[in-house]
Amino acid sequence: PGTTMNTPYGLALGADGTLYVSDQHRINKIAPNATTFSTWVGDSTSGYADSPATPLFHNPASIALDSAGNLFVADTENKRVRKVAADGTTSTLAGDGTQAYLDGVGTAAQMARPQGLAISRDGSTLYDTDTDSPCLRKIDVASATVSTLLGDCANGNAGAGVVDGTSATPAKLGYSYGVTADANNNVFLTQAWDGVARVVSPSGEISTLRDSSGTALAFNFPIGVAVAGDGTIYVGASNGNQIFKLTLAP
Repeated sequence: PGTTMNTPYGLALGADGTLYVSDQHRINKIAPNATTFSTWVGDSTSGYADSPATPLFHNPASIALDSAGNLFVADTENKRVRKVAADGTTSTLAGDGTQAYLDGVGTAAQMARPQGLAISRDGSTLYDTDTDSPCLRKIDVASATVSTLLGDCANGNAGAGVVDGTSATPAKLGYSYGVTADANNNVFLTQAWDGVARVVSPSGEISTLRDSSGTALAFNFPIGVAVAGDGTIYVGASNGNQIFKLTLAP
């Protein structure tokens, strides 16, 4: 009461019930059963700074929390993926701030515009929908190694599409936004401009989600995607003002 957020975007729920919210240039916390929020790291000013300086962010988008309480942040306009330890210490996991595409380790890697971020259930792998590139990136958390899981980042628009298959086929992705991983390491993502949701299996094969007749499910600019413990998938169609609930066929 009496305070408002600016542009809340990403949500992550801690095991203790604490809700983390990425807001304009900051990460907020809402304690269990609380009616107010507090700013954890960052402030109302955009910028880029790691600890021990006062941490600064520039339009943080999706966030992902591991079991140890480390929060990973898609720092969109800084073109980096950041890590905030449980004690608030902030560091850069990957990206050098250049808007480009380059696989590599830590700050030797480059990202076009990290926006969607999800973590595997074991906490070892981050998945990044590098929104201004038609590909899905992954980051090995322990080594900070950034690689391309699927898609053709290097060719930009010419590499975009909705083609199922594997990296050897080659499969094609459009410009993706939301991403999430289930307990079996299936990775679900949304391609907003193409109006579809897709799934990447642990073996690295991508498929477009379809109905029982084989027709691709169509959404009006899908952004958010989440998966429940029972495998139910939720898709937020931004321009359609709708939330869809999908039950996968056995």
